[in-house]
Amino acid sequence: MVSQSSMAPVDEHLRKKMRRMKANGRERQRMHGLNDALDVLRQYVPITTQHQKLSKIETLRLARNYIFALQRMLHTGRQPTPLEYAHQLSIGLSQTTTNMVATLLQPLASLLFQRQSL
Repeated sequence: MVSQSSMAPVDEHLRKKMRRMKANGRERQRMHGLNDALDVLRQYVPITTQHQKLSKIETLRLARNYIFALQRMLHTGRQPTPLEYAHQLSIGLSQTTTNMVATLLQPLASLLFQRQSL
């Protein structure tokens, strides 16, 4: 016959294991929610690419820079040049993301140049 005292360590071990499993599940759900929110945010920042998804930190930095650029436009009442816009968007970003900003803004720059020369 098994005594109650010998069962206590097994019960405690199972209780700890269950608590850990529940905590892991909550953390997994939290991360899914965060990743879903970042995916939505990526749709609203000016860089969208099919080939390479921005990292979490790059997405947040780019969103911050984009908000600052929009605030600046509202404050000054003018649109920045493509170079000014690219510079504002690139502050604190990795070289890879900065290159993506430059590449994606090149058509905008050439379009603006064409309009100015008309």
